[in-house]
Amino acid sequence: MDSFTDELVRRKADKWKYQNVQKCIECKNERNANDRYQESLQDPSNSMHGDIKLMDELIIEAIRHKEYKHIIPILNYSRRNNHCPSPEVLLEAASIFSRLGDKTGIQVVKSVCKCLNRNEFYNQAEYKHYIAEAAWVSGNIGEALDMFADVYKHHATLRRKVRNMTKFLFGECISNRSEASLVLITNFAKKFANEYGDYYFLSFLWQFCFLSEWFCDQKMASELLEQYKELRIVIMDRIKVIAVTALRQEEFEVVQRLLEVTLRYEMRHNYTYILREFFDLKCAQRDLAGCSAILTSALELNVSLKPQQHEKFCALLLDFHGLNKQLLRTKQQHYHKPLKVPSFQLKF
Repeated sequence: MDSFTDELVRRKADKWKYQNVQKCIECKNERNANDRYQESLQDPSNSMHGDIKLMDELIIEAIRHKEYKHIIPILNYSRRNNHCPSPEVLLEAASIFSRLGDKTGIQVVKSVCKCLNRNEFYNQAEYKHYIAEAAWVSGNIGEALDMFADVYKHHATLRRKVRNMTKFLFGECISNRSEASLVLITNFAKKFANEYGDYYFLSFLWQFCFLSEWFCDQKMASELLEQYKELRIVIMDRIKVIAVTALRQEEFEVVQRLLEVTLRYEMRHNYTYILREFFDLKCAQRDLAGCSAILTSALELNVSLKPQQHEKFCALLLDFHGLNKQLLRTKQQHYHKPLKVPSFQLKF
């Protein structure tokens, strides 16, 4: 038994020694990598020396450390020495600069790509969509929308990218409450719906307006659904996502408005889905009144809940009935508690 214990302790000690050695090696490697990165930033020619992979790593390290000012010197060096970074790294650098509103940085990326990888330069529409995002961040929304429209029109492969970029910009614009900007993005979204049959821009405009706290935005969302029948088809799947998110955050007013929309435009499948999810939440919260109201609405509109949901409601009803009986019994015992008269010794 003692030898077995000694062997077990020895193995455990060896394991800890191995792990400590591994940690030391990892820390040393990380320090060496950081030292090499800092030295390369001071003089790129010392470490790059034709190693394009290392140049990619330097740009990625600069991005990871959020030292964006070092990206431009590395790119300038690559252009002078005909060492083009990979297209993915150039796109990442352009994306960083566009989100910062830094047109100068994007121009440097453009010049490198144009000199060293002309095919990629034209495939990326000369990075116009990144310049557009930088212009938007800088406050030139009209100019940005014109450039986005140009990229969308002439580069079909970049249309998804344009949609994704404008989606977040639309949300920021509506949250900032700029009436002039809202008019611009509304006209932009309607243009693509009318001319290209692309309702993606309108669908996100509708979503952001619908979720806005302002009545005028909510009214605009209703007008868009009334005006564009195709938009109602596009948002059908998105309604479910919005409903689940609203229920998770207990934004019941949003859920109520979604139910109204689905009823108004005869989206019965979506209405049933939302009502069932709403019932499950109220049941989990043990809200008997809320469950009863939802069940009543379902019966009035001939919407069927799941059998399991009826079972949950019955169980909840019985639980409350049993609890009420127990409370009533406790009250009755309290009110009919026998009166104890203290005994007094009378003296005559």
